[in-house]
Parts: sequence; structure tokens; C-alpha cells
Amino acid sequence: MNASRSLLLLALLGLAARAAESFDTWAERISTEWVRQSPQFATNAQYFSGVEQDAIDRQLSLIGQWGNAFGRTAAQQRAVLAQRGLQELAAFPREQLTPIQRSSAALLKWSFEIALADARYARETWVFDQFNGLHLDLVNFLTQTHPIRSPRDAENYLARLALVPEVLGQGIAESQRAAQEGF
Repeated sequence: MNASRSLLLLALLGLAARAAESFDTWAERISTEWVRQSPQFATNAQYFSGVEQDAIDRQLSLIGQWGNAFGRTAAQQRAVLAQRGLQELAAFPREQLTPIQRSSAALLKWSFEIALADARYARETWVFDQFNGLHLDLVNFLTQTHPIRSPRDAENYLARLALVPEVLGQGIAESQRAAQEGF
């Protein structure tokens, strides 16, 4: 009887360990997807390495370096991932997570909930404003954040600079659409 209880306890601990490992794997995957939506954030955080970081250092998006979405399209893109993240997160029983994992889960949940709330009001949020607009975010990112430590960084900077008109055009289109809808 005692041996049976020991085996059951070991089996339960093994299940908990697998759940913890799968949470860590999931958290890494969803975080990576989240960061890929904002090349500016990925550069700011130096989230990736090697070829992947180099490739993302040549991109821009309507999701700024601090994670704020400019326009409804970017907010909805972020919200789709946030909704999926919340659904997947719910599959991990909180009591089986370690204290650090519970903190990570709470932070992810909070981030996802903010993204969903932001998406609900994305039409009513200005893409261009005098304090936090897309135009300022891009300029601040390119003048204060984008690293230039090597010739390749300079090439990446120039590649990004070439994308500014396209990204600003996307922001203008978002603003025009909101104006046509009465905002």
C-alpha cells in the first residue's frame, strides 16, 4: 500500500513537472510571437539573436517599440494573438505552476487583456497626435533606439529608413478610414 502511494505521488509529480515544462515552452512561443509583431520592440529589447535579430532589425510595423498599436488593423492583429493567448493560458492549472510561472502567467494575462481592451477602442484612438503619434514613435525609435554598432547595423538602419514612407502611409490610411467612419 505504501509503495502504491509512493508511485502515485511520483506519477503526479511527473505530471506536474511536464505541465510546468509545457507552460515554459508555451510562454516562450507566445512571447516570441508577440515580439515578432513589433520589430521596433524586438530591436529595443534585442530579443532575438543572430540572423533572426538581423532580419527583424530591417523591419517596421504599426506596433511601436513600447507595444502600442497605431490604428485598428494593428490593434486587431494584436488582439487576435491576445485572445488566443488567453485561451491557451487557461489550459494551464494555476496550482500546478511554480511561483515564477504564476508571475509570468499573470503578466502575460495582463498584457493580453490590455491588448483586447485597446482593440475595442482602436477606432477612437488617434494614430497621429502631438505626444504619442506614429510619426513621433518612428522618429524617436530611429534617432534614439535603433543601434548602429557595426556596418550591418547601419545597413539595417537604412533599410528601415526606406520603410518609413510605407508605414506612415499605412497610418494615414488607418486615420482616413476612421475619419470616413465618423471619428
